[in-house]
Amino acid sequence: MHCEICGGQIEIQANGKGMCTTCGTTYSIEYLRKLLCNSPTQSNRISPTNSNDFEIVAGTLIIYRGNSRRVIIPEGVVEIADAAFSNMTYLESIQLPTTLLSIGQYAFSGCKSLVNISIPTKVTSIGSSAFSNCKSLQKIILPNSITTLGSHVFHLCTNLKEITFSNNLKVIPMSAFENCESLLNISIPESVEIIEKDAFGSCKNLKEVYLPHAVEVSTSDSPFSCCKQLKKVICPSHFPPRIFIGTPWYENKSRELIQNGICPYCEGRLSIFGKKCKSCGKSY
Repeated sequence: MHCEICGGQIEIQANGKGMCTTCGTTYSIEYLRKLLCNSPTQSNRISPTNSNDFEIVAGTLIIYRGNSRRVIIPEGVVEIADAAFSNMTYLESIQLPTTLLSIGQYAFSGCKSLVNISIPTKVTSIGSSAFSNCKSLQKIILPNSITTLGSHVFHLCTNLKEITFSNNLKVIPMSAFENCESLLNISIPESVEIIEKDAFGSCKNLKEVYLPHAVEVSTSDSPFSCCKQLKKVICPSHFPPRIFIGTPWYENKSRELIQNGICPYCEGRLSIFGKKCKSCGKSY
């Protein structure tokens, strides 16, 4: 018989009750009789390979103790705990269950061989640094169920080439995609309202960015610092150019504004002589 929660094996205890050897869920004698009566349904359940490698408590996968390169997490798991797969450098692919709702902090951090992962459509949140330093990860699709990302969530994913954002995401947090060196273009969905400091910092090959009209960016914290190849920016006219300081786009925009007597830092008026801003005092 298999556990209804995680699919693990149920063992009969001395007291006649059953206990799952994987997640520890207990079953009454009456419930075990019902399972036996419905054994054809149970026989069709697909048990996870090496299910004893998973420690699952009340639907939360606490830790994986196996050493497989390809892992299938059993159905019934609703949460992956903090650091559950952290620094498992041999892990190449993982299949997440359709029942999954959240992924904890550092859950897959440092899984440097992880190439493919598909986020199920019920997941609503991914914790801080959950996939940081996954250097082989090439593509990520964030389903529309996702409303929350933690800071540094994909930091140092240096081979990440493609991101599809959730259309219900409101905040792109600090350093979320910092040092994702293989990103070439970014299209932020209309749902995003805030982009935090260094969200795309040091994405050194990023060439093109689209920002929606409603998004807000702190004027003191650039989300695109050190993006040395960023030359094309499509953004609302009210955006202060200085949020792109350190990019080729900013240099070009600065020259244009200065020629028109406008300060590229605060958009104040420049004096006719000396090109000094009357608002912030900067000279050009």
